[in-house]
Amino acid sequence: MAANVVDLAKYDITRKMAPFLDPHFMFPILKWLRERNIYSEAEVLAAEYDLASNTSTMFTYLQELHKHLVDTVKATGGDVSKVPSPDFNTSALEAEFKQHMDAGGKVWELLGDKAVIDKLREAGKFTLEGLVEEGATEEEIESIFDLARFYHKGGLYKQALECVVLFRKVGPRFDSYRYFSTMWAQLAECICMILNPDTPSTKKPLSSAGGSEPSDFAFRVLRDTVEKRTMLGVQEVEHRRWLLHWALFVIFSRPRAHDELFDLFFSQREARSEQRTRKNDYLAITQAVSPWLLRYVAYATVLNFQNLGKRQRQFINVLKAEKATYSGPMTQLFVSLFSECDIEGSIAAIRESADVIRADFFLGNLAAKARGSVDDVINDFQSAALKLVFHEILKLHQEVPYEQAISKYFSEFPSVDANTLRGWVAELDRATSGNSKSSVVDETKESVHCHQLFNVQITTIHQRIDQQTNELKSMANKLRNRLNEDRAFERDMNSGAAGRGGRGDDFERVPFKNQVNSRDPRNQDKEIQPQAPPKPQNSRWQQDEKVAEPAPQPAGSADDQNWQRSTKKPQNNADSGSWERGKGEGAAQSKWR
Repeated sequence: MAANVVDLAKYDITRKMAPFLDPHFMFPILKWLRERNIYSEAEVLAAEYDLASNTSTMFTYLQELHKHLVDTVKATGGDVSKVPSPDFNTSALEAEFKQHMDAGGKVWELLGDKAVIDKLREAGKFTLEGLVEEGATEEEIESIFDLARFYHKGGLYKQALECVVLFRKVGPRFDSYRYFSTMWAQLAECICMILNPDTPSTKKPLSSAGGSEPSDFAFRVLRDTVEKRTMLGVQEVEHRRWLLHWALFVIFSRPRAHDELFDLFFSQREARSEQRTRKNDYLAITQAVSPWLLRYVAYATVLNFQNLGKRQRQFINVLKAEKATYSGPMTQLFVSLFSECDIEGSIAAIRESADVIRADFFLGNLAAKARGSVDDVINDFQSAALKLVFHEILKLHQEVPYEQAISKYFSEFPSVDANTLRGWVAELDRATSGNSKSSVVDETKESVHCHQLFNVQITTIHQRIDQQTNELKSMANKLRNRLNEDRAFERDMNSGAAGRGGRGDDFERVPFKNQVNSRDPRNQDKEIQPQAPPKPQNSRWQQDEKVAEPAPQPAGSADDQNWQRSTKKPQNNADSGSWERGKGEGAAQSKWR
């Protein structure tokens, strides 16, 4: 038994999860650990008793724990005097309850009057404003939430839930932080009712708790509010961190827990912006602040691996990055199989995952109750994991005999036989072919040809050499054609532009040269000579633009006035047009060109 205790204790992550859980969530977890003998019974009882005496007023529960703890200490030969006695003060408890009821005053009076409540509901005023109009105060309405906290502390989770739901209807609205707290309180009470199905109830519920599945309703409302609420960066991460821990209680209480868990971590919900979608990436949040939750992500991924799709690489990278922070058999399965290609290591991880399920409260208790037994949970997980391993074995071999695969890899799993492998091959064949009616694999044979299954053409070494030679020839031809094009372009540039509109003699041809790129860091040590742009050599254009200017005359003289009249620019008339034409067509063409 001692060896079994040590083996299961190393897989327990209760210590890491406890800071993010309500104290009343811990009572069923500690009780389950004590019953499974994962830890010493005396240690678990002492922790459970200390937690109950500091965070609750459940006197009956405290008496049972104290009696059990004293008997356990006596059986182990310990000192009973060190066990503290429970401090019961029923009169103080009754006084506190009376104080909460007196603080409600007018509110409880109005809620007890059926005629007033019906009138408010018909008028649509069963709200904070409607009760205030009837004479209640906001402080009296706030006392409803205080009473819910009192019920929760005493273990009356059903009454606490009804008070919370009532306060959400008649209390402050959505912009109030107290209203946001009621959402967490409602989910907490629903989880406590899941963990304690025999919760005592002493009176009729005050209002509806949210339908047949109050936990699902409370979780959905809280999740939508957390994802849409604007908060500081640290607060956003912390709220989502707590939400992920609390969600495990709700999800693992369902028969198809792995499907809902997979949707939570891998589905991209609709969001108003891309930034909000990134904030709600729960896989990234788990990697950043709660890597131990990757155990449950891996569990859900094994059972839904066909739906992982393009996010497989991202998930494998997350597991590899967090291997130093958290690593367990379920996460090591993916790393060994898809990253290290270690078939034996993945088989060992699958074998060890059975102990992980037995030592985990959510997998070994909640999921086991929803599925029937813990053996059903183990068999479902191991079957799905072994199927993944077998698919990878098929990808590594050309032909796999069934009996040889069983003797080499699956001999430790009695549920895997030749018919099981044939069934997995048939499923993979239908998935790859896309048509359930057509099949390329003969199920009557004792082996499977993997190239037929994956539609891969097997080539010999000579065929592969010939194929690679042809590829090199094709690449050489492309390079030769490119080189010929560059040479032809350089010849055209060197030959001048004689046929381009008569401008062959106007400009000096600059031969093509490879200039040194000064921005390339590899050329920083080379001396770069600046090159001047080519100068035009059109002599006719230079002669046309050259105008002889006469020597200036003294200002104010008659000769100066005559000189100004003689050098005045001609007007735009027929003579001027002939004068422009007389200057030659070459000058006009070179100017406008």
